Amino acid sequence: PEGVLNLVTASDPVPIGEEFCTNPLVRKITFTGSTAVGRKLGADAAPHLKRVSMELGGHAPFIVFADADPVHAAKGAALVKFLNSGQACICPNRIFVHQSIEEAFLQTLTQRVSRLVVGNGMQDGIAVGPLVNRAAVEKVSRQVDDAREKGADVLCGGNELTDDDYSRGHFYSPTVLSNVSPEMQIYREKPLVLWPLLFRSEMTMTWLPWLTTPTTGWRLTCTQTICPPLCVPSNSCSLALSESTISIRQVQPHHLAV
Repeated sequence: PEGVLNLVTASDPVPIGEEFCTNPLVRKITFTGSTAVGRKLGADAAPHLKRVSMELGGHAPFIVFADADPVHAAKGAALVKFLNSGQACICPNRIFVHQSIEEAFLQTLTQRVSRLVVGNGMQDGIAVGPLVNRAAVEKVSRQVDDAREKGADVLCGGNELTDDDYSRGHFYSPTVLSNVSPEMQIYREKPLVLWPLLFRSEMTMTWLPWLTTPTTGWRLTCTQTICPPLCVPSNSCSLALSESTISIRQVQPHHLAV
């Protein structure tokens, strides 16, 4: 019926958010977006005791243990990373791979990402569309440049696309970065472009204390050895795991993801 669904768009969302949070006719607020905006909405809604449901942005890791099949794990990672052009809350951004299988994993992942076609999403065969605006492209370029200056390797992509039809939009090539470290901006900031970030782990789960904020979803890929490493007495680990969605996947040759 008329009025059941109303769409309100504006160049400045602040007045709209304030009205939703303060108007007594609005009984419940749902929000999908950044953690910073979620905190603001929650604070504004609290004095009115409004019910609030939120799905906030994370920096989800994809974890590949030493006993996983690296080729099939890489195929699965490429699939879930670029699901819906990478614009899904459960898409992983950071990939942690045990160094003993890193080379095989990287080779498969890079090959698959390099084949992705970027362009107008209304055309057949396009896998990745444009970013939302010029500011998004500039943020992506800044993150990649910072990572490159601090020692990251750009295995594919890593540049804005401006030739021919790309000049009509805001396009950035699908990118794989390896040797990413915590001091890089891209480690802490959620990227606005479709790329996996690859970290090398010498010992299973040794990187967990680096995670200082909760994340939306985890992907753990292995064959058998999974439960013991999760029993790590780390405050950061406990915080991240207690506030996350964890998917433990045994990637096998017959799995649909491959």
